[in-house]
Amino acid sequence: MNTIRLRVGRLAAAAGLGLAAILRLLSAGEDMLRVHAGPVGILALLSAGLLWRLIREYSRYKAALLIAENALLSIDLAVAEGTSTKSRPRPAGSVTAVISGFGILLGSEVIKFNADGITLRGIEYGPEFISFAYGAGGKAATVRIRHGQLDRRTLQDLAQKFRYETGVIISWPADQAE
Repeated sequence: MNTIRLRVGRLAAAAGLGLAAILRLLSAGEDMLRVHAGPVGILALLSAGLLWRLIREYSRYKAALLIAENALLSIDLAVAEGTSTKSRPRPAGSVTAVISGFGILLGSEVIKFNADGITLRGIEYGPEFISFAYGAGGKAATVRIRHGQLDRRTLQDLAQKFRYETGVIISWPADQAE
């Protein structure tokens, strides 16, 4: 989440500098504006692009904050694998996985549930992983989070919270069924 917050700050600074430069050129007078019309136009387009990106990144930051504040489970040093919603492989590596009824935060990647048409379709618990199936319309994706052995009480609490908050029931292996 710190990566997202840092990105928001950098985008805000860049967009602010671009807008300040445009205002400075516009306040310089009509003669200056005629001479620098091309650069002002290019700077305006770049600033608008940065502003648009800032709004999208801030939206991601708010979603990440919501997930972190309502965490049901946090797994440190989890290895995440699978595919992201952008249809590219998600690299495996050490991250912190924060799981809530609103979505999953994997490092700086935000996977939202029940927003933008994306719904949580299923949760599967295995001896080495927790798998989340989600998607919108005909598109589906899965994220599998490897974990250390979670105690039975933690798993039962997690299952109850997910059932209450999302309506999704965790599927268990036959030897661990409730």
